[in-house]
Amino acid sequence: MRVIRPVLLRLVRESSGRSQEDFAALFGLRQAIWSKYENGNAQPTAETLSHLCARTGYEPAFFSAPVPEMPVGLVFHRKRAALPAAVRAAGVE
Repeated sequence: MRVIRPVLLRLVRESSGRSQEDFAALFGLRQAIWSKYENGNAQPTAETLSHLCARTGYEPAFFSAPVPEMPVGLVFHRKRAALPAAVRAAGVE
């Protein structure tokens, strides 16, 4: 079996707008198990991967594709209200 990339599991779940608990329930899993998949502490079974692909429309190869490294600054997001007042006043984000 191929190694499933945890970041891709999280990407698919987050793009669906579901919580870990809701997403795991779609496959008859507990939230704790899904969390282990997303954190790379466990790999989904072939059956779970098959259900995931059927439900989401992704091919199994998608979940084992190489993931390019992205600098943290490109993916980090803060609400404007959470920025320091001086930064908000300067209009720099």
